[in-house]
Amino acid sequence: MEDCPDCWMRGTSVRLTSGGGKRRGSKEQEMETRYVTDEKGERVGVILDVQEYERLKEALEDLADLRAADEALREIESGEDEVIPLEQAVREIREGRVPRD
Repeated sequence: MEDCPDCWMRGTSVRLTSGGGKRRGSKEQEMETRYVTDEKGERVGVILDVQEYERLKEALEDLADLRAADEALREIESGEDEVIPLEQAVREIREGRVPRD
């Protein structure tokens, strides 16, 4: 075990362990799982390559966009919202009939 004086677990002894192989995601990209464990062997963190972190962050943003689109479609299909032509939307905004965020 190594002391971790400059990390987020300051003063805590940690051990780096492997997650037992590579995991495959839906895009068939490989990801090696590496854990930070405490002196009891409990997993307390995960180490990711910067590229993997960015890929996961982008996938999470894409998922949020998909969920928002699904919600918008549900509102349209249920009659809670309506679809209007772009020209009409722009006109209503310019005329001040739609509050700006």
